[in-house]
Amino acid sequence: MFFFVFAVALAGPPAAEIEQSCRSGNGAACLTAANQWQGSSEVQGHVRAREYAALGCTYGDAESCTLQASHMSFGPEKNLAESARLYHLACDRGSARGCGGWASALERGEGVARDVSAAWPLYKKSCDAGDRFACYDLGRLHTSGSAPIPSDRAAAFEYYRRSCDMGFDDACLRAGDNRKSAGDSATARTWFTKGCQKGSSLACDRIKELDGKPVYYEY
Repeated sequence: MFFFVFAVALAGPPAAEIEQSCRSGNGAACLTAANQWQGSSEVQGHVRAREYAALGCTYGDAESCTLQASHMSFGPEKNLAESARLYHLACDRGSARGCGGWASALERGEGVARDVSAAWPLYKKSCDAGDRFACYDLGRLHTSGSAPIPSDRAAAFEYYRRSCDMGFDDACLRAGDNRKSAGDSATARTWFTKGCQKGSSLACDRIKELDGKPVYYEY
Protein backbone atom coordinates (compact mmCIF):
# COMPACT_ATOMS: atom_id res chain seq x y z
CA MET A 1 0.00 0.00 0.00
CA PHE A 2 1.32 3.42 -0.89
CA PHE A 3 1.79 5.57 2.14
CA PHE A 4 0.69 9.19 2.32
CA VAL A 5 0.13 11.68 5.08
CA PHE A 6 -3.08 13.63 4.65
CA ALA A 7 -3.82 16.96 6.24
CA VAL A 8 -7.19 18.20 7.41
CA ALA A 9 -8.52 20.76 4.95
CA LEU A 10 -8.31 24.27 6.31
CA ALA A 11 -9.43 27.61 4.91
CA GLY A 12 -6.02 29.22 4.53
CA PRO A 13 -2.29 29.22 5.27
CA PRO A 14 -0.88 29.06 8.82
CA ALA A 15 -0.63 32.09 11.05
CA ALA A 16 2.55 34.14 10.76
CA GLU A 17 3.59 33.34 14.33
CA ILE A 18 3.56 29.59 13.57
CA GLU A 19 5.82 30.10 10.56
CA GLN A 20 8.12 32.34 12.60
CA SER A 21 8.32 29.76 15.37
CA CYS A 22 9.28 27.16 12.80
CA ARG A 23 11.99 29.35 11.31
CA SER A 24 13.31 29.89 14.83
CA GLY A 25 13.99 26.16 15.13
CA ASN A 26 10.72 24.72 16.47
CA GLY A 27 10.27 21.48 14.52
CA ALA A 28 6.75 20.86 15.85
CA ALA A 29 5.69 24.31 14.60
CA CYS A 30 7.14 23.43 11.19
CA LEU A 31 4.96 20.34 11.08
CA THR A 32 1.90 22.41 11.97
CA ALA A 33 2.75 24.92 9.25
CA ALA A 34 3.34 22.12 6.72
CA ASN A 35 0.03 20.46 7.49
CA GLN A 36 -1.86 23.73 7.33
CA TRP A 37 -0.26 24.69 4.02
CA GLN A 38 -1.07 21.25 2.66
CA GLY A 39 -4.68 21.63 3.70
CA SER A 40 -5.03 25.18 2.42
CA SER A 41 -6.68 26.26 -0.81
CA GLU A 42 -3.60 28.25 -1.86
CA VAL A 43 -2.14 27.35 -5.27
CA GLN A 44 1.35 26.92 -3.80
CA GLY A 45 0.07 25.07 -0.73
CA HIS A 46 1.80 21.77 -1.44
CA VAL A 47 5.05 23.49 -2.36
CA ARG A 48 5.09 25.41 0.92
CA ALA A 49 4.09 22.25 2.78
CA ARG A 50 7.16 20.48 1.43
CA GLU A 51 9.36 23.41 2.44
CA TYR A 52 8.11 23.45 6.03
CA ALA A 53 8.23 19.65 6.33
CA ALA A 54 11.86 19.75 5.23
CA LEU A 55 12.62 22.44 7.81
CA GLY A 56 10.89 20.47 10.55
CA CYS A 57 12.86 17.36 9.66
CA THR A 58 16.09 19.36 9.74
CA TYR A 59 15.17 20.52 13.24
CA GLY A 60 14.65 16.92 14.37
CA ASP A 61 10.87 16.51 14.19
CA ALA A 62 10.13 12.88 13.24
CA GLU A 63 6.65 13.47 11.81
CA SER A 64 8.00 16.27 9.62
CA CYS A 65 10.44 13.74 8.15
CA THR A 66 7.53 11.40 7.49
CA LEU A 67 5.56 14.13 5.75
CA GLN A 68 8.60 15.15 3.71
CA ALA A 69 9.13 11.52 2.70
CA SER A 70 5.54 11.23 1.51
CA HIS A 71 5.98 14.30 -0.67
CA MET A 72 9.12 12.79 -2.18
CA SER A 73 7.27 9.62 -3.19
CA PHE A 74 5.11 11.22 -5.92
CA GLY A 75 4.74 14.23 -8.18
CA PRO A 76 7.37 16.38 -9.88
CA GLU A 77 9.74 16.09 -6.90
CA LYS A 78 9.53 12.30 -6.88
CA ASN A 79 12.73 10.71 -5.57
CA LEU A 80 12.16 7.24 -4.17
CA ALA A 81 15.67 6.85 -2.79
CA GLU A 82 15.35 10.09 -0.83
CA SER A 83 11.83 9.16 0.25
CA ALA A 84 13.08 5.82 1.60
CA ARG A 85 15.95 7.54 3.43
CA LEU A 86 13.57 9.99 5.06
CA TYR A 87 11.11 7.28 6.11
CA HIS A 88 14.03 5.38 7.65
CA LEU A 89 15.13 8.52 9.49
CA ALA A 90 11.59 9.23 10.70
CA CYS A 91 11.25 5.65 11.95
CA ASP A 92 14.56 5.86 13.81
CA ARG A 93 13.32 9.07 15.44
CA GLY A 94 10.16 7.37 16.68
CA SER A 95 7.49 8.00 14.04
CA ALA A 96 5.11 5.04 13.74
CA ARG A 97 3.99 6.26 10.32
CA GLY A 98 7.63 6.64 9.35
CA CYS A 99 8.20 2.98 10.20
CA GLY A 100 5.21 2.05 8.05
CA GLY A 101 6.59 4.05 5.15
CA TRP A 102 10.07 2.55 5.58
CA ALA A 103 8.52 -0.93 5.67
CA SER A 104 6.60 -0.24 2.45
CA ALA A 105 9.78 0.91 0.71
CA LEU A 106 11.60 -2.24 1.82
CA GLU A 107 8.74 -4.54 0.81
CA ARG A 108 8.54 -3.09 -2.68
CA GLY A 109 12.19 -2.27 -3.21
CA GLU A 110 11.34 1.38 -3.88
CA GLY A 111 14.46 3.48 -3.50
CA VAL A 112 16.15 0.72 -1.52
CA ALA A 113 17.05 -2.97 -1.95
CA ARG A 114 13.96 -5.15 -1.54
CA ASP A 115 13.86 -6.95 1.82
CA VAL A 116 10.47 -8.33 2.85
CA SER A 117 11.98 -9.98 5.94
CA ALA A 118 13.05 -6.56 7.23
CA ALA A 119 9.71 -4.99 6.29
CA TRP A 120 7.52 -7.30 8.42
CA PRO A 121 8.78 -6.26 11.91
CA LEU A 122 8.64 -2.61 10.87
CA TYR A 123 5.02 -2.98 9.77
CA LYS A 124 4.30 -4.66 13.10
CA LYS A 125 6.01 -1.90 15.07
CA SER A 126 3.95 0.68 13.20
CA CYS A 127 0.73 -1.31 13.56
CA ASP A 128 1.25 -1.79 17.30
CA ALA A 129 1.75 1.97 17.60
CA GLY A 130 -1.66 2.59 16.01
CA ASP A 131 -1.01 2.93 12.27
CA ARG A 132 -4.05 1.42 10.55
CA PHE A 133 -2.32 1.19 7.17
CA ALA A 134 0.52 -0.86 8.61
CA CYS A 135 -1.98 -3.25 10.21
CA TYR A 136 -3.69 -3.58 6.82
CA ASP A 137 -0.38 -4.34 5.14
CA LEU A 138 0.34 -7.09 7.66
CA GLY A 139 -3.03 -8.60 6.84
CA ARG A 140 -2.23 -8.37 3.14
CA LEU A 141 1.15 -10.06 3.58
CA HIS A 142 -0.33 -12.91 5.59
CA THR A 143 -3.11 -13.31 3.00
CA SER A 144 -0.77 -13.58 0.03
CA GLY A 145 1.98 -15.44 1.83
CA SER A 146 4.69 -13.27 0.29
CA ALA A 147 7.96 -15.08 0.98
CA PRO A 148 9.30 -15.32 3.61
CA ILE A 149 6.02 -14.34 5.34
CA PRO A 150 3.82 -17.44 5.66
CA SER A 151 0.23 -17.51 4.48
CA ASP A 152 -1.84 -17.44 7.68
CA ARG A 153 -5.56 -16.82 7.43
CA ALA A 154 -6.06 -16.34 11.18
CA ALA A 155 -3.20 -13.85 11.45
CA ALA A 156 -4.42 -12.00 8.37
CA PHE A 157 -7.89 -11.65 9.88
CA GLU A 158 -6.49 -10.32 13.15
CA TYR A 159 -4.54 -7.57 11.41
CA TYR A 160 -7.43 -6.66 9.11
CA ARG A 161 -9.69 -6.54 12.17
CA ARG A 162 -7.33 -4.18 13.96
CA SER A 163 -7.05 -1.92 10.92
CA CYS A 164 -10.83 -1.87 10.53
CA ASP A 165 -11.27 -1.00 14.21
CA MET A 166 -8.89 1.93 13.62
CA GLY A 167 -11.25 3.20 10.93
CA PHE A 168 -9.94 1.84 7.61
CA ASP A 169 -12.97 0.79 5.58
CA ASP A 170 -11.06 -1.42 3.11
CA ALA A 171 -9.66 -3.42 6.03
CA CYS A 172 -13.24 -4.17 7.14
CA LEU A 173 -13.94 -5.45 3.63
CA ARG A 174 -10.85 -7.67 3.71
CA ALA A 175 -11.72 -8.97 7.18
CA GLY A 176 -15.13 -9.97 5.81
CA ASP A 177 -13.57 -11.63 2.75
CA ASN A 178 -11.25 -13.51 5.07
CA ARG A 179 -14.12 -14.90 7.15
CA LYS A 180 -16.17 -15.67 4.06
CA SER A 181 -13.31 -17.70 2.58
CA ALA A 182 -13.18 -19.59 5.89
CA GLY A 183 -16.85 -20.52 5.47
CA ASP A 184 -18.10 -18.22 8.23
CA SER A 185 -20.70 -16.09 6.46
CA ALA A 186 -22.25 -14.81 9.67
CA THR A 187 -19.00 -13.25 10.90
CA ALA A 188 -18.22 -12.08 7.37
CA ARG A 189 -21.50 -10.15 7.34
CA THR A 190 -20.50 -8.38 10.56
CA TRP A 191 -17.30 -7.07 9.00
CA PHE A 192 -18.89 -6.27 5.66
CA THR A 193 -21.47 -4.24 7.57
CA LYS A 194 -18.75 -2.31 9.36
CA GLY A 195 -17.01 -1.62 6.07
CA CYS A 196 -20.24 -0.51 4.44
CA GLN A 197 -20.97 1.84 7.33
CA LYS A 198 -17.47 3.33 7.02
CA GLY A 199 -17.97 4.03 3.32
CA SER A 200 -16.81 0.95 1.39
CA SER A 201 -19.20 0.42 -1.51
CA LEU A 202 -17.62 -3.00 -2.16
CA ALA A 203 -18.43 -4.05 1.40
CA CYS A 204 -22.05 -3.00 0.79
CA ASP A 205 -22.05 -5.14 -2.37
CA ARG A 206 -20.72 -8.12 -0.42
CA ILE A 207 -23.77 -7.91 1.86
CA LYS A 208 -26.03 -7.99 -1.18
CA GLU A 209 -24.18 -11.05 -2.45
CA LEU A 210 -24.67 -12.80 0.89
CA ASP A 211 -28.37 -12.02 0.57
CA GLY A 212 -28.47 -13.48 -2.92
CA LYS A 213 -29.16 -10.12 -4.52
CA PRO A 214 -27.64 -9.21 -7.92
CA VAL A 215 -24.60 -6.96 -7.89
CA TYR A 216 -23.47 -5.12 -10.98
CA TYR A 217 -19.86 -4.05 -11.33
CA GLU A 218 -18.62 -1.44 -13.80
CA TYR A 219 -15.39 -2.22 -15.63
